[in-house]
Amino acid sequence: MENIIGHEVRYSLPEKLEDFIFNDLLKDFQGKLPDYKDVRDTLKEDETEVKGYLAKYFPRSFVEAKEICKDLFNAKIINETFKDKKDINILDIGSGSGGNLMGLLYCLKDKIFDNKKNVWIVSIDGNKLALKYQERMIKEFFPYVLLRQEKRIFKGSEDFRDEMNKIVSSNRFDVIMCFQFVNEFYRKDFPSPYLNFPSLYFYVTKLADKYLEKDGLFILSDVTEKIDENDDKSFIPKLMNYEIFPIMGQPEMDLKCVIPFSCAFWYEKCSDYDNCFQQKIFNVYYKNEGWFRDRGEEAKKMFKFVYKIFAHKNLAGKILSQFEKKDIYKVSKRNFCYKGGRKSERDIPSGKQQNIADAFTLSSLNEQNEI
Repeated sequence: MENIIGHEVRYSLPEKLEDFIFNDLLKDFQGKLPDYKDVRDTLKEDETEVKGYLAKYFPRSFVEAKEICKDLFNAKIINETFKDKKDINILDIGSGSGGNLMGLLYCLKDKIFDNKKNVWIVSIDGNKLALKYQERMIKEFFPYVLLRQEKRIFKGSEDFRDEMNKIVSSNRFDVIMCFQFVNEFYRKDFPSPYLNFPSLYFYVTKLADKYLEKDGLFILSDVTEKIDENDDKSFIPKLMNYEIFPIMGQPEMDLKCVIPFSCAFWYEKCSDYDNCFQQKIFNVYYKNEGWFRDRGEEAKKMFKFVYKIFAHKNLAGKILSQFEKKDIYKVSKRNFCYKGGRKSERDIPSGKQQNIADAFTLSSLNEQNEI
């Protein structure tokens, strides 16, 4: 749900879902809400900590996924592609308590679902308590969805690859999601886990290339903080670019970036991708303001994230052919892509400021291709 006040878009949870979370699942919650440092490793969270995470971070993941998917399914070619599907198969890697899964399901319900579609989900996470709450919410609001949960704790990048191949086997998926997953392996007790999980974005993307349906979508999202305070190149968006960009041009890779448009249209000209900082910012508001106020928290939460969307080359080409290639894309609050080069606002050529496009938004580029 969104309300526009002035020039600010206020994102919030659907009322029934928010009431279910705060008045049912969290009715007896007495713990403290986690801060950013507390969520470096969610595998070891106990019941109280999982509930705290559910209160603070589930809504952010929900809003992020729902708004990303709403923009995607507003594009006519994507909407028609998914409406033609009899079944929708979803793989969620690092699904947690299900914020992004629920966001996707709400969006599919609004844009795609009819009574004839079967929805299958393979949901993978390492915390059994988070999976428990995820299951409760999906059963409450989407009882017709067939949910298969897999609890897995990965020991390294190659272990991730091997275990995921066992889990998904010969299946193919219409949507593969990976939200706020990789950063936890890189951030906890740095640098050791980062050394144990080298190139995890690479492995996740290669997995998606292998198991994504030819007309499916792969959504990769994460936080935007540094993993090493002393190294500007350790910002998560830069690491994501560093690991993924080099494999995009390889003959054996059939995935192509669709979003951000700066990467989709200009990646062949980009030589500074590992120093490109990309970020989106949303604000989430809660109806249950008193619940947060009682715990010394504001009922407005700003969150920052980065995401990329991929499709196999045939579908990606069809999507991108509907949109005009722009010279300048805004990739974060203060950063721009100009013909494949990283620019600050003051570096943008005179007369070009009026032609800046949002790198992350399909609907902002060509309204005639919206449904």
